[in-house]
Amino acid sequence: MKPLGLSFFQQQFDESPMFEAGGRFYIDLAPDLASRVGRRLVLASMGRIDPLIDSALRSLVRRKDFMQHLAEGQRYLRMNGAGYFTWRLPVEAVKLFRGNDPGTVTALRTAHDVALDHLRHRLESLSGDALFEAILDDLKQQLKTDVTDPRSMAAVYVGMYALNWINKRMARWVGVRGAGDVLARSVANDVTSEMGLALLDVADTVRNHRAVMAALPDLTDASFFAELSALEGGEVVSR
Repeated sequence: MKPLGLSFFQQQFDESPMFEAGGRFYIDLAPDLASRVGRRLVLASMGRIDPLIDSALRSLVRRKDFMQHLAEGQRYLRMNGAGYFTWRLPVEAVKLFRGNDPGTVTALRTAHDVALDHLRHRLESLSGDALFEAILDDLKQQLKTDVTDPRSMAAVYVGMYALNWINKRMARWVGVRGAGDVLARSVANDVTSEMGLALLDVADTVRNHRAVMAALPDLTDASFFAELSALEGGEVVSR
């Protein structure tokens, strides 16, 4: 992560300590693993978040000598009425699941777009220190509230449940693994997929210019675009 990204996440998660090392953030889950309830929550959720970390944690919890010396303290995964994990989250998730109304997600997106437009207009009239103060204020207040909104998080969790349901049933019924993952790549308004498709367009353009293909591994970061523009086809690739 770049310094700006690290700073952004520090502002968002100031109530849950995150430790930076080697350009990455880490969360201390020792108190969670030391707690029977916390351990169940970690192991139930980590497999859907990061399979490699899930595998490492499951190896650790099987080591009795390691588990006996874990430090107890405030858990990261706790329903404390603040941040991501509140009792409203499961309530909203059940309501969304039972209601089965796709319009809920559309309404959440519309509200989000309205908030973004309001912020954009607010920032356009500011400059200098006032601009940075407004950005920090929005990060700590409005954006943090929007990101941790139980309704939005419930939509995410219900979506993850549906994806997992599809994967399991399709693997069992027709022997196709990861069917839901394939479908998820083609959903509307998926920023990650859109960025991936845009990168594929760049790759297709690069393939048409052999000089650029040959030079890419040796171009330096500091003068990347200057060096690229000097190559045959470099101007086209830059655009």
